[in-house]
Amino acid sequence: MSNSVGSTAARRVPPRPSHRMGRTHLDELAPATLTKILKMRDRYEPILKGAHSLENRIWLLWHATYLETFGQQVPYGAIPVHVVAALAEALGEPTPTEPIVPRWRMTFSAHAEKVRAVLGYRKLSGALRVSLLRWLTERARRNDDPERLHLSLNERLRTDKIVVPARYRLERLVGSARNAAQQDIVAAVLDRLGTKHRHALDRLRDPRPDGGNTVLQWLKEPPGVSSSRVLLDLLDRVDFIRGLGLPTEAVASLHPDMRRRIAALVSRYSVDSLFGDFPEPKRLAYLVCYLTERLTALIDLSRPGRRERKQEPDAEGPDRERARDQRQAQDVRDDRGSPPRRGGGARSCPRGVVR
Repeated sequence: MSNSVGSTAARRVPPRPSHRMGRTHLDELAPATLTKILKMRDRYEPILKGAHSLENRIWLLWHATYLETFGQQVPYGAIPVHVVAALAEALGEPTPTEPIVPRWRMTFSAHAEKVRAVLGYRKLSGALRVSLLRWLTERARRNDDPERLHLSLNERLRTDKIVVPARYRLERLVGSARNAAQQDIVAAVLDRLGTKHRHALDRLRDPRPDGGNTVLQWLKEPPGVSSSRVLLDLLDRVDFIRGLGLPTEAVASLHPDMRRRIAALVSRYSVDSLFGDFPEPKRLAYLVCYLTERLTALIDLSRPGRRERKQEPDAEGPDRERARDQRQAQDVRDDRGSPPRRGGGARSCPRGVVR
């Protein structure tokens, strides 16, 4: 290892991952920050007990300072020069002229273990990891956004005084929690899904009778400019989704954030990709979540159209207008929680769909 002092020694410290993983660059340990930390000298006296050489005391104080500041073990490498000067000053000793570098890994590990024990930190392993994974999985059931899970995990580690592990271990922990949460969500939805529902969902990739897009793509399409034709199309889609008779109680048990994330995911995927890339259980459960959210959105979209149609005569005749008014009245009753209507013909529904 080089004997040069300054930036060369500092560069030998292994680089740390991004702040998202809880890692912070040593540049943030400016003199002012160190001075503030080292004012808590009384807390560190038990750590320094039994250490006689200045080098060992600097190492122990460095382990404690880094652990308290970042929640992580000191990276194996030379202590930056400006940090050595601040640590020596806190100890009331002159700054060493030689760089402070680890001499034996066994001594380095012993210093780290002593500091953890005195400050009350624990390493993430065994039963502690299992407990943390269970907690993180519960968070992922509400929202499995990786960024949010990483932030929540880092906050929990700092609060419980658990040493933040290496980046790959954090990634693995978050990945395991997300997978477990997705499996729980899929199982909860599929548990209430009948065979007829599954067949109907599989037929969403079939083309519509008019030879246009697939049924699922039709349901995804945004509405056009407000008109009687657009309103009728919205109501057709509302009737179609309601006619599937999906187990909405299973979806209602999911956290709203998770339902919205799943719906947004299905919206981004093309029909071919959704049916080709997703395993069948996951695809079916996600389609149920999407259609439930889409039904709410379509009902909301149809409300302004209903108000506009009241101000505009229908050019298609009184019978069509009467049928539309009956359908609108039924929508209002359904919105208020009344039982769904019985009977009625299916519009634009592929053969075999459960009504």
